[in-house]
Formats: sequence, structure tokens, C-alpha cells
Amino acid sequence: MSLDDKGAVVAGAAGGIDAEAARALRDAAKAPVAGARPERNVPTALWRGLRCRCPNCGRGHLFGKFLTVVDYCPVCNAALYHQRADDAPPYFVILITGHIMVPLALVVETAFSPPFWMHALLWGPSTAGLALALLQPVKGALIGWQWANYMHGFDPDSDDDVPPKPVRPGDR
Repeated sequence: MSLDDKGAVVAGAAGGIDAEAARALRDAAKAPVAGARPERNVPTALWRGLRCRCPNCGRGHLFGKFLTVVDYCPVCNAALYHQRADDAPPYFVILITGHIMVPLALVVETAFSPPFWMHALLWGPSTAGLALALLQPVKGALIGWQWANYMHGFDPDSDDDVPPKPVRPGDR
């Protein structure tokens, strides 16, 4: 093996890395590091979240109430209390709803020119219904994304979150 003036490995007939040494270096670079986290499939976790299912197993329900995430998956017991969706789901829902409803309203206005009361009657409930229908799936997808990327306490090596206290039936 030879090095150029900057310390880089130079391949060539005289003193370059042979194919076997290059393969060994490549395999060593791909080898798992001790204590490394297993890679989680992001598209699968997003799909499971969109279906309001546990991002880990895909079978347990993600929500206990409309937007209240369960602390642990009832099927695989994966901890889900780490999630920090905060204001992101409503932001994405507003963005998606606007991109769907505004073009529809423009098409209806251009094609039919209905009176304003008809617009209010049509687009008000439609917009509210679409937004409410999208909130759970969007929040679930965001939680799946956080889980797949080991964010906000979903990293088992992280100490940033304390588990919630168990809730007894008479404490509420």
C-alpha cells in the first residue's frame, strides 16, 4: 500500500491495495458497531402510524382516546409515552386540508359560480370534516417517524424521558 503526499491511499501496480484488502476494508466498514442500534424501517413505521397502529408491531392500537396516545402497546408492550408530536400534526393537517380544499373550491366557483351561502354550506363542514379525519392518521405517522428514527426517548440508550406513573382505576 502506498500513500500520496496528502496521505490518501494510492492504488496502482506498484504497492496499491489488492482486491482482497479492499474487500476486507469494505466489509469492516459495514460491520455493526458494538452497541449500535438496529435500523428501523421508516416507511413501514409511517404506514403503521397512518393506520393508527403501533409502529413496532403494527397490531396494537396507538390511541386510547381521539388524540391520546397509549403509554404502552397492548400487544407488544412497546413504550409509546415518549412521543412528542406537539403542534406538528395540526400544522400538517392544515397544510394538507388547504391543498385539497382550495383547488376544489376554485374549480366549483369557476364551473358553477354558486352563491356565497352555498360555498359556506359546502366548504365549511367539508373542511372541518377532512381536518378531523386527518388528525389521528397524521399524528400516528409522526409518532411512527419518531419511533423509526429513535427520537424523543424512543432510543433505548437515552435517559431523557422518565416512564409515566402507573394509573390506577380510582386515581382519576
